[in-house]
Amino acid sequence: MAVSSTGPNAGFVYVANNDAGTVSVINTAGVVVNTIGVGNNPSGVAVSSTGSNAGFAYVTNNTDGTVSVINPLGIVVETITVGTGPSGVAVSSTGANAGYVYVANGGSGTVSVINPRGRVVDTIVVGPNPQGVAVSTTGATAGYVYVANGDAGTVSVINPAGVVVNTIDLGAFAYGVAVSPTGDNAGNVYVTNFSNGTVSVISA
Repeated sequence: MAVSSTGPNAGFVYVANNDAGTVSVINTAGVVVNTIGVGNNPSGVAVSSTGSNAGFAYVTNNTDGTVSVINPLGIVVETITVGTGPSGVAVSSTGANAGYVYVANGGSGTVSVINPRGRVVDTIVVGPNPQGVAVSTTGATAGYVYVANGDAGTVSVINPAGVVVNTIDLGAFAYGVAVSPTGDNAGNVYVTNFSNGTVSVISA
């Protein structure tokens, strides 16, 4: 699930319906205004907030190994082949990589990097079974990408140049990941640990 923060669909919610192979679009009044067919077993969804692809939604189709690109009108305009079993997806909103899309490929142990034109420009090796992915928007870590490696119980830290600069051990099945954008905890990374029902907090 993701929320658009820009353009005519600002405040609209995009929900991936895994079994149905669709994405539901919910307006600010809480009404489903569109149901968009994508690929098989859609899992993650993210909406770009900047640049030429602002307002575009990116949906990972887990079984197909693809990403569906939905424009602000609700039309699938492109299907991009990535790695095996794509799950989490995030879009950078800052720095030189603003508008770049990061896809965690659970079956490949990689992250695909898609530029704003919809081309895969890099494939970065991370840990086994990566699930969640998030991009920092603030401070010294702005533009850094954090990837939760499920089977390894680690988080890979990727700098804006696409290099893994750190691997942080959590000791549990790492699943979801998010970065705080503001306030006293700006830049802190939060990781849900599926195997033990905890959240790990990584300082900025």
